[in-house]
Amino acid sequence: MDGYQGNANDAGAAKRNPLQALEQLEKLPADAPAIFILRDFHRFLDDIAISRKLRNLARKLKSQPKNVVIIAPIVQIPRDLSEVLNVLDFRLPTVDDIAIEVDRLAGAMGTKLEPSLRDDIIRSCQGLSLERVRRVLGKAIALDGALNEDVVPLVLSEKQQTIRQTQILEFYPASEAISD
Repeated sequence: MDGYQGNANDAGAAKRNPLQALEQLEKLPADAPAIFILRDFHRFLDDIAISRKLRNLARKLKSQPKNVVIIAPIVQIPRDLSEVLNVLDFRLPTVDDIAIEVDRLAGAMGTKLEPSLRDDIIRSCQGLSLERVRRVLGKAIALDGALNEDVVPLVLSEKQQTIRQTQILEFYPASEAISD
């Protein structure tokens, strides 16, 4: 949380205390329209005081021109909050979205990728968020100074690490072609 910005209390109030952050929301005038963005707030949803405050806020804010948005990389809604929270899943980027990002990065470096390399990079990035695509391609540029044939193994390695962290799936790289 960066605290509350752009309002009368612009000193970063409740910057590190989630309960205080929710209490700040309650203190605003009922007729003042607002959208509150709570980043990484999912970490606090299991706290009983936070849960209670969110349920009370949900009831109170229904009649006010305000919305609370919790932005989180993972979604694990406690059962007691399932009736007051709505979950919006954002889709992963399409092939076209990834292509635009790959072309943008290559263009920023003043390079034009060979079509086959471009397609391989785009294909290897499927299943990653655009933020993760940017990060892994940035890492490739930092390591090699360019987007080249070393990008694909790096992307696959990043995917493997992500999958390994879930402890649910296991990653096996394809070692045989269809012709085998």
